[in-house]
Amino acid sequence: YRATGVDGRGDAAVARGSCGTAVAAWQTRLNRWSTSAAPGADELPIAVDGVFGPATERATAVFQSQSGLAADGIVGPATLAA
Repeated sequence: YRATGVDGRGDAAVARGSCGTAVAAWQTRLNRWSTSAAPGADELPIAVDGVFGPATERATAVFQSQSGLAADGIVGPATLAA
């Protein structure tokens, strides 16, 4: 899995307002993580629709928080490495 952001660059962050296959891949990863690491989290599972909206942002923040990262809701290199 590698999020490429909206501009196709590997170092681009994926965040609220982003759309496309990188977002759908991140949403799928969040849902897989939620079933094993975060059962019962209210934010999860989320729709895999390729749109980084409020639900994906909240779920990303939960993932970040539980991974010991700053919970900013933006998928950058540290989030992807977690």
